[in-house]
Amino acid sequence: MARVRHNVKDIKNADTAHPFSRKAMMMKRNLARAGKLHDASKRRAAVQDARVTRLLFFKFALPEDLVVAEPRDVEAVVDLYLRQYDDEDAAARQSARAASGGTRRPAPRLTVAQAYAREQLRVEAAAFEKGPGFSLPDLMNAKNVAWLRKW
Repeated sequence: MARVRHNVKDIKNADTAHPFSRKAMMMKRNLARAGKLHDASKRRAAVQDARVTRLLFFKFALPEDLVVAEPRDVEAVVDLYLRQYDDEDAAARQSARAASGGTRRPAPRLTVAQAYAREQLRVEAAAFEKGPGFSLPDLMNAKNVAWLRKW
């Protein structure tokens, strides 16, 4: 049985293959597979980045002297996380409105990273309020709080 070649670079004489040959079809499948793997890798990285950003926010939002968080403390920090851009957005809208002489004008453009972060936060807020929520370490456990501070 022939060896399965998953990469285009493993296929010999790939540049001399006829467009409708078996070798060309094999190369097409390999390229499609490589594209799917790359897209899946990007999706996993985006999810991981969102988790890391969320954990960093909670790490720095908790008071330093807090050993174990009470439920009301956790609720306050989650609310702060979900509403972290509200003040900036309101100020940007207000300044745009004032600059235009009171007539309504669209808010100033955001950078791609800012727009992505805000959209991700809107999705998380919707999931938190209407859906299953989002993953967060148990801040009412002293071991988890200590781990988060060391991290």
